[in-house]
Amino acid sequence: MAENLSVHVWLNPRTGEPTTVREDFRAAVLKFEGADVAILGPTLFT
Repeated sequence: MAENLSVHVWLNPRTGEPTTVREDFRAAVLKFEGADVAILGPTLFT
């Protein structure tokens, strides 16, 4: 058994600044991963 913590930062392509991940992307990840993922947020680190 293995566990992993992964942090992804979504960048605005024009400014290069971090931005909130879109809900449709979060939904796609949840659909793909099923019960094996926990998405916390949205969190925007500034």
